Parts: sequence; C-alpha cells; structure tokens
Amino acid sequence: MDSPNADFPLVDDTSKRTRKQKIWSLLEDPSSSYGARLFSVAMMLVIILSALTFCLESLPQYYHEDSIEFTVWDGFEMLFVAVFTIDYLLRLFSCPQKLVFIVQPLNVIDLLAILPFFVQKLFLSDQTVANSAVFRVVRLVRVFRIFKVSRHLSWIKIFGAAMRMSIQPLTMLLFVIICVSFKIVVEIYIVVDI
Repeated sequence: MDSPNADFPLVDDTSKRTRKQKIWSLLEDPSSSYGARLFSVAMMLVIILSALTFCLESLPQYYHEDSIEFTVWDGFEMLFVAVFTIDYLLRLFSCPQKLVFIVQPLNVIDLLAILPFFVQKLFLSDQTVANSAVFRVVRLVRVFRIFKVSRHLSWIKIFGAAMRMSIQPLTMLLFVIICVSFKIVVEIYIVVDI
C-alpha cells in the first residue's frame, strides 16, 4: 500500500468524498490538506511530550512508588491516552479495510501504546498487583509510543523500506563484523595472556 488513500477510489473533487474518506485523509495523509499537516504536527508534539513525561516521571525526585494519590503525571497520562485512543478509534472507524488496519505493525504499536493505561485502571484497586514486576513491564510498553512518530514522518518510512530491501547485505555485514570482532578479541586475549 503506497498511499494511505490507495484503498479509497480516487475522487478529484474533495466535496464528493464521503465523511469517512475525509477523516481517513486527515489522519493518514499529512500531504492531503493543510489541516492534515497541522494534525500530523500536533500528533508528533503529543507523542514527544508523552515520551518526555514518561521519562521525567521515572526520575527519583518525581517518582514515588508507594504513592497511591493522583499526581500531575497521572493527569498527563490520562490526557495522552485520551488523545491516542481517539486517534486510534477514528482511524479504525474511517479505514477502508478494518482487518488490514488492525494487523498493520504501526497500528499494533498504537494499540500496544494505549493498552497499559487501561490494564492499569483495571488492576489499580489491588495495590499488590500495581507494584508487581509484571505490572511494571506492562507500563514499560508505553515506550512504544515513540514509534508512532514514524507514521507522521515520510523519511522514516523510506528508511524502513530501504532497510527491508537491504536485509540480506546487512545480515552479511553483521556476520563479517561479528567474525572480525571475535578474531580480534581472541588475538588480544592471546597477546595479553603471553
């Protein structure tokens, strides 16, 4: 699928497009209109702010493991999850092929980025579950949000396509680097041992 709008029939007159087609273009194709470009920039800012608050929340001076009261970080998290959930649901509603949409990697990442919040709210009543290692791992899945930026930057998509097309030469290069590194480590070990 080269273009986000490839699944919808091409309609030259924007007034003849359906509401779903207009929403799909707005959310998926930043080049489709000025509003789509603004939406894309706004979503990138929300993604970056979300990643930044996730990092700041983990700093020792702001992190209180035993605190069960509502914090400013919880407010930010609720706002970001609301924005990401609305974005995901609108894209799901407006997409031309629901099954294809659901299994695409970036959409799976989007879903994985918002699920921890809802899992946390389901299990928050039990404080032992909230402090368990499993729960912390689920919260760490929020890091996937940074991958959402790739949806809005075309050069990242081009880089990903180039990497997929170059997988065989890159694998060979990695193999050669590992072999050379192993040889050098063995030689250094022999020289130092003598």
